[in-house]
Amino acid sequence: MKKSEKKLSKTEREELQFLIEGFLEKDNLEIFESFRDKPDLIAQSWDQLEATLFKDRHWLDEVDPEELAGVDLQKLTLDYHSILKPIWEKLKSAKFDYQDRVLSLRKDASALMKATDTSPLLSEYRELIQQGSIIHSEQFYEIKLTISFDPGHLTFYKRSINVLLNFVDFLGSVPNSYFARCAHCDKCIIKTRSDKEHCPGCAKKKHLAEKWKKDPEGMRKKERKRCRTKRKAKPQRAE
Repeated sequence: MKKSEKKLSKTEREELQFLIEGFLEKDNLEIFESFRDKPDLIAQSWDQLEATLFKDRHWLDEVDPEELAGVDLQKLTLDYHSILKPIWEKLKSAKFDYQDRVLSLRKDASALMKATDTSPLLSEYRELIQQGSIIHSEQFYEIKLTISFDPGHLTFYKRSINVLLNFVDFLGSVPNSYFARCAHCDKCIIKTRSDKEHCPGCAKKKHLAEKWKKDPEGMRKKERKRCRTKRKAKPQRAE
């Protein structure tokens, strides 16, 4: 991270990691399956989303817990995912294009401009090189918002728009250096540590592979024990 960049607090890093790795880098079905028969996880995920995306709202806009009584929090959480996922995919694509392509072009253009100061051969092309460098001085990306009228009315309600605006505002305050790609599956990860290279799923697989390599016999015993426990827990079919 550059010295001039904002450093996120521990709470901000945890919020960002949950929002990206724990929510938006998963597909809708994956989240649905993770919620199966887990009401506590649903409530926790909803609370985390609300705390992250609506942290700066006015106290009059606070949601009264009594208003959520009987509300399907799983559906609301999945609705948030459906709203944010398409925008996140476009933002992510633009962000990595900027990091991988634009910054590289700027670096090359800057080096070429410096070379014109010391090279008589290039000095006569200085103006032409400078014009080419301007192209890479600022980069804009167009992100389109898709809406639907299928239900007979516009599907983006005020709260949906607020979710999108708050999401973009939240990401806008995060330095680019916190975003990276998983070294194995290419998913977006949040650099909560300088040595972090993998998303949670790949990190778990890597750790497991290392354990098998270090102690294969011990891991076989654990696996056999796990299988026996699983078979015992499986209900017997009636004759």
